[in-house]
Amino acid sequence: MKPYMLKKEGTTYHPMRNSEAREQGIVIFSACCFPEVKGNFDGISNIFRNLCHHSENESLMAEFYLPGF
Repeated sequence: MKPYMLKKEGTTYHPMRNSEAREQGIVIFSACCFPEVKGNFDGISNIFRNLCHHSENESLMAEFYLPGF
C-alpha cells in the first residue's frame, strides 16, 4: 500500500502501490470451544469486516464459524 490515505465515498483507505492489482476476496474459517456462535466470533468478524471496508481492492466473501459441541 502507498504511505498516504485517500477518501472515497466517505471511507478513508490506503491506495494500493500496484494500480493494476486485481480485487481480492477474503474467506474466514474459525472454530472455538464454546457451543454458541453468537458473541464468540464477533471480534474476528469485526476485524475482517473493518479491514475490507478500508481496503481499496479486498472484499469479504464469506465467514464460516464452527462452535464447540
